[in-house]
Amino acid sequence: MLGRRSLLVTLPALLAGCATPPPAPPELLMRLPPAALGRRLAWAQRLQLQAGDREFEFEALLEADEQSLRLALLAFARPLARLHWDGSTLQQHTAAGWPPAVSAERVLSDLVLVLWPVAAVTAALPADWSLQHDSATRELRWRGMAVQRVHYDGPQRVLLEHLVLGYRMQIDSQALP
Repeated sequence: MLGRRSLLVTLPALLAGCATPPPAPPELLMRLPPAALGRRLAWAQRLQLQAGDREFEFEALLEADEQSLRLALLAFARPLARLHWDGSTLQQHTAAGWPPAVSAERVLSDLVLVLWPVAAVTAALPADWSLQHDSATRELRWRGMAVQRVHYDGPQRVLLEHLVLGYRMQIDSQALP
């Protein structure tokens, strides 16, 4: 009897160990046109990025209108990267030492998730992707699995978490005159 009970307890653990892990979601890089943002922006921002055990702080200048989105990332008042998006062409200029893993496409996609209206983001999502949201959060999901979360802590503060790539960024914004 002890052997049978032991087998009944051990069998589920063995089967779980043999189970195939769920597939990782494909990378989703959203490129919605600036006009779909539906508003003009002129912000100075402070970005605190945490990736693993590393932390970085940047300043950003973000401008957007119906024709284009422009972003400049700065550290100690020196330009690190510039991004320009006009709805068809995405340009990125980076300083020496800029990590190649931080692409203009990834930055633009994060901006779209955080800033563009829910209806515009949802309409642009491919099959298997969805956007869950309420007034304070957005959660981008692939086949029901959370991939990215956005927490709006008021009109000037946002926390973006990429659960798959393992980074989180707090963004504090101030409108420019």
